Amino acid sequence: MLGLLNCIMSVGSLCALPIVPYSADILGRRTSIVIGCSIMVLGVLLQTLGFVYGMFVAARFFIGFGVAIAHGSSPLLITELVHPQHRAIYTTIYNTTWYIGSFVAAWLTFGTQHIKGSWAWRAPSLVQVFPSALQLIFIW
Repeated sequence: MLGLLNCIMSVGSLCALPIVPYSADILGRRTSIVIGCSIMVLGVLLQTLGFVYGMFVAARFFIGFGVAIAHGSSPLLITELVHPQHRAIYTTIYNTTWYIGSFVAAWLTFGTQHIKGSWAWRAPSLVQVFPSALQLIFIW
């Protein structure tokens, strides 16, 4: 059960791989990012509200599926919109934000471990919605 819980997000990303290039090319970069972020928001809400193991696993699958779609289109959109002189800097900043998010998530999870009840894991789950919500707000 623990192995499935750890790998299901990657499985969701792998399942999305066949449609990622087609969605980015046919639907456009912004639309693909909106679709990916919307799937992630729904996954985060399902994960935060989940009360059984199956809901938590399904939610992590949806988060991984949405991450693959949004992450496949975001760097393309950045390189297309940024002035050629600044492309390397902005693409590097984009790639480092993944690790900054992991750092924040690790410390947030560490900080909420002593909360009584289920909010010790629900609070870090809920915080995952903010990057996707910001992208959805500022995408246009």
